[in-house]
Amino acid sequence: MSSGPDSIAPDKSRGDGIAVEIGGGSVAIFSHGPTPMSLFDPRDGRIVEVNDAWVERYGYAREEARTLRVQDVSAEPQATTNAVRGAEETGGALISTRWHKSKAGEVFPVEITSGTLSVGGRMLMYAVMHDIAPRLRSEERLSQSEARFRALVEGIPIGVLVHRHGRVLYANPGLLRLLGYELGDDLVGTELSSLVDEDDWARVRQRVASVMNEHKPTPTMESRMARKDGRMVPVQVNGMPFVYDGEPAVMAMVMDVRERKQMEAQLVLADRLASLGRLAASVGHEINNPLAYLLGNVQLLERDIARAQGLDAETRDKLTERLSVLTEGALRVRDIVRDLKSLSGGEPDLVQGTDLHRVLEMCVHMAEHEIRHRAALLRDYGPSVIVLASEPRLGQVFLNLLVNAAQAIPEGVPDEHEITLRTRREGSDRVRIEVEDTGRGIDAEHRERIFEPFFTTKASGGTGLGLSISHSIVTGLGGTISVEPAPGRGTRFVVVLPCRPVSSLPAPPASQKPPSTLRSRPRLLLAEDEERLAKTLAAALDDCEVTVVHSGNAAIAQLAERRFDAVVLDLHMQDGTGADVSRWLRAHRPELTGRVVFMTGAGTEGPLVAEARGAPLLRKPFEYESLRSELQRLIDCP
Repeated sequence: MSSGPDSIAPDKSRGDGIAVEIGGGSVAIFSHGPTPMSLFDPRDGRIVEVNDAWVERYGYAREEARTLRVQDVSAEPQATTNAVRGAEETGGALISTRWHKSKAGEVFPVEITSGTLSVGGRMLMYAVMHDIAPRLRSEERLSQSEARFRALVEGIPIGVLVHRHGRVLYANPGLLRLLGYELGDDLVGTELSSLVDEDDWARVRQRVASVMNEHKPTPTMESRMARKDGRMVPVQVNGMPFVYDGEPAVMAMVMDVRERKQMEAQLVLADRLASLGRLAASVGHEINNPLAYLLGNVQLLERDIARAQGLDAETRDKLTERLSVLTEGALRVRDIVRDLKSLSGGEPDLVQGTDLHRVLEMCVHMAEHEIRHRAALLRDYGPSVIVLASEPRLGQVFLNLLVNAAQAIPEGVPDEHEITLRTRREGSDRVRIEVEDTGRGIDAEHRERIFEPFFTTKASGGTGLGLSISHSIVTGLGGTISVEPAPGRGTRFVVVLPCRPVSSLPAPPASQKPPSTLRSRPRLLLAEDEERLAKTLAAALDDCEVTVVHSGNAAIAQLAERRFDAVVLDLHMQDGTGADVSRWLRAHRPELTGRVVFMTGAGTEGPLVAEARGAPLLRKPFEYESLRSELQRLIDCP
């Protein structure tokens, strides 16, 4: 190797082994440097010199290297030839990525930095090879990780939103579905404020600033987001710092909470109904006792008038008519209390054969106050049918429809409006129930959404849950509920339910005509804690020898000392219940256990009522002749 002003020669003083002398200066190729380097002739690609790192990486001895061309160590020689030619023609530096191969045949990626230089009038090229296999492996792992992350984000059912400086950078399919967009729609670039309820925007903006400034997630918050059609949907949002395209951003996890909100509202409603049921049972008990002796005394007056001597026919008729009005009023109060207890109490999930028209009439009684000042109620019933349903739940549906119909009509003009309750059979196993009003009607765009949770057309006071819950109840019974405009004006709700004829229910036991007198003045024990009612019942049983007590313990004391032909027990008494007396009879006077008549002014369920199963149970207020009939039947039994 020659030496001169521009030459290649060893430089012993520098200790690097190789130097290129150019015009008195030097460009050293350090044989002990960590990066493979080479010099080659661009005309034929012949390698002129390499350093130790090159020797180690490619596996050739330095002498072998000088016999090679750069194309010999390339896994893509033609591409290498083209790249060298292009660099030579432009005379500029070149940075490229190529696949090289070692003497052992290993193929590996390199990033090459190359350029030209003149040595003794001879044009050479230098090449610095960076092994980028570790970097490519890292990039591949990163790419796979990003692909897995994207697949996860795009596959999860909750919404994911990435934003920066108030603009959307990314929205996953879950968010698009939640907000009513097509999967092909693009929210990128959308102002974040346009997607958030304006009442919540200040809070959202504050939380976004907190994420960006403090670099930590924010606590969960509830908000509302705007759907494509303009409707608002309740959501739960978690925000966290995120790096997107190499820059700080915010990632929000958005969860649809409509179903949870509906369930919470239903639980609140169920709790209210349960409270109403308890209140109805309590109030019903307090009403039924005075109502029982009121109705009983009216019946006694009717009996006394019938027996009275010396009354002229006109006076007798007037008194009888007035007592009939009293009886009608008392029975109306009784029916209202029973309907309230039926619709708000009982077991809401107990499905059984239910008389549809009876449920409708209960609902009419309950909604009468809302209807009376707004419209005339018209009934157009078809044949009676039985639906398999929970009576309280079914009543909830039709009470809601009747109240809604009434509230769609202004007060004060009942002569101008009607609410029609109509039933018709559809085939052999379906019944169609229509609730039709002549009110303000429902707009077409609202009819499409009327059964959605939280949607309401009421200006105030509406929760938007009544029709949604009704829809759930009806569909749960295998039926359908729909809404349509009524002819002329107003709205018609249509419920279709599976049904069967009334005759498919077991026939009730045949009623017996109450006897006018009980034979041989039987001895009766009457236990009733309401003194006025006890006196009324004793007067009604004037052909019996009646002993009256006002507590369960007093009844037990009498039974222990005296003999009785039958026992009449109020279930709910202080100082010992009717159930306590019944258990004492089974233990000490078993011959009387089949001669007990129970009375109650409370509900139809509970442990005390369960104690009376198998025995006659009269629900207050009752006609006293019903009690006489039961006593006659029990006393006549051998």
